[in-house]
Amino acid sequence: MANQFSIHRVVCATPPGMEEERDLFLADLSAFSERVTMPEWVLIAPASFPTPFHATIFQAAVKENIKSAYFFLGFFSENPGDDPTEPVYKRFVQWAIECGADPALPMKWVTVFFKESDDVAEEIRALRGKFADQCDVRTYRNLKELEPQLQDVLAGWFAAVKPAP
Repeated sequence: MANQFSIHRVVCATPPGMEEERDLFLADLSAFSERVTMPEWVLIAPASFPTPFHATIFQAAVKENIKSAYFFLGFFSENPGDDPTEPVYKRFVQWAIECGADPALPMKWVTVFFKESDDVAEEIRALRGKFADQCDVRTYRNLKELEPQLQDVLAGWFAAVKPAP
């Protein structure tokens, strides 16, 4: 039997320390797919980083995955002790933004979440502002605040690829 699903990849880039966010995203995507996308013959297929993941070593492979993806989801912590600005993760976001600007590539939507803290470094504020001018930037304080925003992002992705009736 031929595959009737249209398949759209999402790269979920989570630096070390953001595993709970990645796991919540994967669980929400699974439930959303079962409830909403699969009855419409649409699959949103995730590619996410295992723990541990050596992003610098595998950045060429990650970039190739980003190049073939329809969606990109990135996470950054704003806790100054978590090294939230590891350069390779910033490059992944920038690469996704560039792919989204290239009409020859499938990238449709780039979303970056910043986990808020009470003491946000100026470098993080600048990074958030830079990305806000180029893609969908959101903030959250905890997983309870993150989940409805993930649902909103998933609904937007599905609307962007939903087959015409």
